[in-house]
Amino acid sequence: MQRAHEQLAQIDTDCADPHLPHPIRRRLELCRASTEQIIQAHEAASGRTAGKDST
Repeated sequence: MQRAHEQLAQIDTDCADPHLPHPIRRRLELCRASTEQIIQAHEAASGRTAGKDST
């Protein structure tokens, strides 16, 4: 999860570049949205299994 959050931070940094062409910025925004969805799904799955007995 740490790596995913680092990727989001890097995407934010890249998108902040004023010289970045719009099509590339748009792709980064879509990548960010997709990464956020993956993180949320992973956290939700972890929350569901955290309370269960794993034996």
